Order: sequence, then C-alpha cells, then structure tokens
Amino acid sequence: MGLREDATAASCGARNNRPAARVQVHVIVALLLLVLATLVAGPVGFIVVGLLLLVFAIVTGTLHLVIELLMLPFRAIGALDRDRS
Repeated sequence: MGLREDATAASCGARNNRPAARVQVHVIVALLLLVLATLVAGPVGFIVVGLLLLVFAIVTGTLHLVIELLMLPFRAIGALDRDRS
C-alpha cells in the first residue's frame, strides 16, 4: 500500500467510528432526560418521558437507540465484571 492508500484507509476507518459515537451520545442524552424527568416529576415523569422517547424512536426509525438504552445497565455490569478479572 502506498502512502495515499494508507491515508484513505485510515480516513475510512475514522468514518466508520463516528456512527457508534453518535449512538452513544444519543443514548446518554436519552438517559439524562429520563433522570431529569425523574428528579422533576418522580416516577410519573420517568414513565412519561420514557413513552415520549419510545414514540420518538418509532416515528424517526431509531428504535435501536431504545434497545441501546435498555442494554446500558447490563453493559455497565459487564464492564465492571471484566475489570475485576
């Protein structure tokens, strides 16, 4: 591979990482909205914002974000478990 091909391959690799980072940012924003709603309105706020996020995800076609949000606690536990071993 030449120098130009290496640079192209590196830039393609960098482009492939961007959607994953964008998904994580959206999941963090959704999680913060849920926490804020819980602090402001208690369990009712959590349920209302959860339903709004679900409807928004269905309408915009980003249902995978809801799945990522649901899997977040399990990923955190898995990461903690990997750090221990």
